[in-house]
Amino acid sequence: MVEIVNLAVSRGRSAILEDINLTVKAGERVALVGPNGAGKSTLLAAAGGLLPIASGRVTVCGEDFSRLTPRSRARLVAWVPQDEPRLFAHRIRDLVGMGRLGLSPGLRESPEDQDAVEAALNAFDLSHLAERSIQAVSGGEHRLAMLARAAAQDSRVLLLDEPTTGLDPAHHGLVSDAVRRLSEAGKAVLLTTHDLNWALHGADRLVAIRQGRIIGETEPAGARSLLEEVFSCRLEWGVLGSRPWCLLPDSAR
Repeated sequence: MVEIVNLAVSRGRSAILEDINLTVKAGERVALVGPNGAGKSTLLAAAGGLLPIASGRVTVCGEDFSRLTPRSRARLVAWVPQDEPRLFAHRIRDLVGMGRLGLSPGLRESPEDQDAVEAALNAFDLSHLAERSIQAVSGGEHRLAMLARAAAQDSRVLLLDEPTTGLDPAHHGLVSDAVRRLSEAGKAVLLTTHDLNWALHGADRLVAIRQGRIIGETEPAGARSLLEEVFSCRLEWGVLGSRPWCLLPDSAR
């Protein structure tokens, strides 16, 4: 579904990403993990065609992403950033509806568009906020609206940058369930997260990045050594169900 081959991204003369090779299959959830500044968000943005690449290529559903029109890209990939400015007082419903722009032939919402928006509002517990301005909701509620917009877009690939940051436990679980359902429906999901336990329990595969390079990848069951390597620290480990969980140790230990 998504194939990244020999990708490099630079800022001026400084290399931000080098020699990135990664594949995400349809129905798979892949979590990018690594320390702050490792290049996770840059990789996600480059995969979505939002940054110029120095070399390499990104292929989505067999198409060279750099050669596609904006409408064709929207049909293939939905992008959710860590945050975005709330410059205008759009209603939550309008923000979610923006996920349908470019997908319908006319300028007005089709019945299909309306159904997709309502389904996304319901899925992310936003129906009661649908008429409220995005400038009048919390940061967590704004994040839920951005995720709902991506779901309404109904693209083949989801790129999610720290999707659960700022969410309370109930909405964290809601997002986790929604992402799982979307992947089970055949979407390819590539996400970044600092929530290691969500990565261990909510992803099929973890890809570790440090200093702009992929240093390894693993299924959750075998993640211990890779996570301790990429974060350069020991973690406290246990087992929940069939999967591991971890805790950050006290700095004094």
